Amino acid sequence: ISVESRLRPGVRDYLRSVRPGPDGRGINVVAYEVEWTCFTQKGEPADGSREGMHPCRMDGAFGGGRGGAEAVDDPREPRPVATARYELYWIWSLRYRRTSWLMLIDARDVWFQLDPFAELMERGDVNGELHLFGENA
Repeated sequence: ISVESRLRPGVRDYLRSVRPGPDGRGINVVAYEVEWTCFTQKGEPADGSREGMHPCRMDGAFGGGRGGAEAVDDPREPRPVATARYELYWIWSLRYRRTSWLMLIDARDVWFQLDPFAELMERGDVNGELHLFGENA
């Protein structure tokens, strides 16, 4: 998500809500906040990423990890969020164990007709699997 202060009314509360699922456990959403500094094609400061097309830097995305290191700004040339987001997915995946199940949804609207993890949960622990699904597949 973008910076929490820029979310539309009600989105923050929705993301923090926990509802019991069919098994009685809570369904949680983990959302990471990213601070972008974006520019127009002329290099002037821009208000937002323009749907991922403005060149942007990820501020404070590096360092600041478990060792208590201070977060640093992205030293590289600004690039479109549409490209930089893949690096964010990798950075976020490093916060979990190799046996963790992660679901990354890179889309605006997602609807499930069934529990997407049901079959996977029956398999037990696995290590290093990657399942990819395409939109409209």
